[in-house]
Amino acid sequence: IMLSKHKPVDVRFIEWMPFNDNGWNANRFFSYQDMLKRIEDGGLELVRESDSANDTTKWYRVPGHMGRVGFITSMSEHFCGTCNRL
Repeated sequence: IMLSKHKPVDVRFIEWMPFNDNGWNANRFFSYQDMLKRIEDGGLELVRESDSANDTTKWYRVPGHMGRVGFITSMSEHFCGTCNRL
């Protein structure tokens, strides 16, 4: 996230998804809400931004940072109903 402080880059985190052979274990799942809490507990304020239509990412900005922080909530808050990617 600190990479986005002085550079206009987007940093995205994706929830671990169950695929064949990736060692999926529901007991080790770290959700979008867990990520938000960890970041905010670390002292960074995250301000929610508007998402584009059909966006798979929930966008946030840290005040004073040039870039954005995004979360792809593939498991905890499905977006498949609006996704237009092939």
